[in-house]
Amino acid sequence: MRDQPDSRIGNLSDAENNIHHDPLKFVDTLSHQQHIVLFYEELEGGRIVEYRYLKNALLKGQDGIYITPDDMDISSIENEMTNNGIDVESFIKKVFCIFVKFRHLETTKTGK
Repeated sequence: MRDQPDSRIGNLSDAENNIHHDPLKFVDTLSHQQHIVLFYEELEGGRIVEYRYLKNALLKGQDGIYITPDDMDISSIENEMTNNGIDVESFIKKVFCIFVKFRHLETTKTGK
């Protein structure tokens, strides 16, 4: 059974069964080890698509590495993932899902 359209991503889920206009349907059609680049305007809608992509990959037995800035609270990300249907604890125990923090690199502009 397919998931119902998610109203949190606005008009995109109301497209006429067209995977090119509904990001969740598009993500659901991706086969093994296909990668995407996701650009979004609204954080919540982007996260829904991101977590669906991750969930689909984990359910297929693929590894998931979630990279986040070092000042980000991992437990809040885990809660968001759980709220989006990902069994985070189970995937971490199976070592399918790991979290990696990175340090922000400061850049400065020069007049050159």
